Amino acid sequence: MGTHEVIAQACALLTNGNEVAAGRLIDSEYPFKPFLPEKRTWSALASTQVFWRDGFTCRYCERRLVFPGALRILSTTLPDQFPYHPNWKTTECHFGYWELSPTVDHVVPISREGTESDANWVTACWLCNSRKSHFSIDELGWTLKRQSRIEEWDGLLRWFVEFAESNPKTAMLNGLARWHSAASKVIRAARSKGQP
Repeated sequence: MGTHEVIAQACALLTNGNEVAAGRLIDSEYPFKPFLPEKRTWSALASTQVFWRDGFTCRYCERRLVFPGALRILSTTLPDQFPYHPNWKTTECHFGYWELSPTVDHVVPISREGTESDANWVTACWLCNSRKSHFSIDELGWTLKRQSRIEEWDGLLRWFVEFAESNPKTAMLNGLARWHSAASKVIRAARSKGQP
């Protein structure tokens, strides 16, 4: 029975004055599962590790994404052409932040009994993450795309590290130091494993 049919039957039972049966039907066929989410924050390092693993590519739409530090360098050095707002205010922030910023998404949402595990974390563009919300990919008719190889696209992470090291004053502005630290650690870890 589809969820819309459950609701239709519950409404029919209500029409007939049978609230108890309507409640039982919903409890058995389409139950409410309360969820109190934990407050989760992703460190720059944890996020960067997922982005690197997935080749800075959205696992839902396959859009190539740009390392957050690289976007912030653009905004720091070219504020008129690529403006940034800490709350991404639409009248003051370049659309590139919505289109190209990578996020970490839970394939099975935590609110739908998904786990906090590497297997459930994927890179998603901000647009797909926002559209997906608390839905499963099956409910949206989406498929999980392959992981891209970092050799194909590194999200300008290496460029960011080189630029930051050549321009240390810029690299210390606007929270860029945490992104530099994360990027440097990810590159060192990759090299220690023999990755390019």
